[in-house]
Amino acid sequence: NAVGPAIGSPEIRLRSQYIGPAKNGSLEKWSRAANSLFASGCEPQAFALLASFAAPLMRFHSSGEGGAIVSLINDKSGSGKTTALEAVASVWGREEGLKLTDDDTKVSKGLALGVLGNLPCIYDELYNRDPEIIRQFVLMFTNGRDKMRATQDGQIRHTKATWQTILVLASNNSIVDILSSMDGTDAPAYRLLEFHTDIPKGVKRNGDELKRALKANSGYAGDAYLRYIVRPDVLAFVKAGLPKWTDQIWKKTGLRTEHRFWVRTIASVAVASAIVQRMGLLEFSPQRIVDWAMASVAHEGEITIDGGFGRDPISLLSEYLNSHI
Repeated sequence: NAVGPAIGSPEIRLRSQYIGPAKNGSLEKWSRAANSLFASGCEPQAFALLASFAAPLMRFHSSGEGGAIVSLINDKSGSGKTTALEAVASVWGREEGLKLTDDDTKVSKGLALGVLGNLPCIYDELYNRDPEIIRQFVLMFTNGRDKMRATQDGQIRHTKATWQTILVLASNNSIVDILSSMDGTDAPAYRLLEFHTDIPKGVKRNGDELKRALKANSGYAGDAYLRYIVRPDVLAFVKAGLPKWTDQIWKKTGLRTEHRFWVRTIASVAVASAIVQRMGLLEFSPQRIVDWAMASVAHEGEITIDGGFGRDPISLLSEYLNSHI
């Protein structure tokens, strides 16, 4: 038999070594560590962790768009942002396999997202970039593919890499405020779910130990989760449950069509939460986290007198100044 090279990319080989169960770890130890993120006051971190499980379910929404972004913000260190990113990555493996960085070029980001496909990805410090670069990245990610480019001979290079997933950001500044203060449409800002993070003293005190435990036992939860959701009965549950949860969230939050990215993300988290609890991977109340998320986005989606959508006075003043100076 003839032997030929498999179709793939060096990026797949590079990232695959960091994805999967860690050596000498265990699912029980990961669960024990991750359960601490469901303490009262850790709702943003808990939602981000569940979004890691929800990422592969985004493809089952009847949409050709690429997914949504969960942004965790706090301008102070020790607020649990880094812990949340570590937890998101630990479901599937080490963070090197799932993260994007500022050192990546625009083209390499598109290639990396195409390789990850339906796995979640994490990004720290996006706020350091030029606002227009941030806007372009948010649009590219939520569109689900990079833009086509021209070759030197005048032909179009079609982009085959696509993705449908969830990206979790950690930021010192509000990405929504940065996008909303720019001229033009508010559409990019509606593609992010943004939560202000804090962390209880008890969890914060054990933060370094928690991150070590998550990393040492990473990859086991994602392996068990994937094996479970590909079962025909579970897959049928997912496909039937997502539309129902989506409809319920539309009704309960009263959000508008431009908030579709928020609704899809929460619906995916709701279904993933039910599966994770049924498997016994984590001990928590799915309804509490989903209700918290719905209450948060319903508040952000409210129309204010001046036409903003839940933005604070400083961001509104910044928008006015940018438009008139």
